Amino acid sequence: MVSNRTLARTAVLTLLAAGVVACSTTTAGHGQLDAASGPVRIGSSSAGLNGTGSDPSTASPSPTVSLDVDSERRVTCLLVLPSLAKVIIDWNNYVDHKSDTRDSVAASLSSTATLIDTLLEHSGLTGADPVRSMATRLSADLNLMAQTLRRGATPPVSQFNVDKRQFQVSCPK
Repeated sequence: MVSNRTLARTAVLTLLAAGVVACSTTTAGHGQLDAASGPVRIGSSSAGLNGTGSDPSTASPSPTVSLDVDSERRVTCLLVLPSLAKVIIDWNNYVDHKSDTRDSVAASLSSTATLIDTLLEHSGLTGADPVRSMATRLSADLNLMAQTLRRGATPPVSQFNVDKRQFQVSCPK
């Protein structure tokens, strides 16, 4: 079961991502997109501007922002790193017998892996990108750790620690 705290954290991270994307496009006078602000894809909306389902041929196309690769990497890192910090805190509390149960830690590991997979699904990073590659490995590590916990064993964390460090190194400064 996902806790309210996890849901709140996910919502905040999602809003942060939306804010980063929204702030990444600048305007040049009179509300027009500034061509110097980077690539912008133009998409169309079938719901129309007022959301009433008006004729899409008369509605203006809505801009869809496409971030450059470095910005995509930064956003991905900004969203993944706090999730990893939360999972580490949950793990340490479980190992130190301070709080959490085997099941709650397994759920935390799985939900963080799912969050990472979802972020990568919606990012513009290619499969060969180092940030995406390391985040994918971290997701696999988290899922493996969760499966091991659910079987009643204690998973090794050494590979997760190595992959986390490599992910941090791959993130833009």
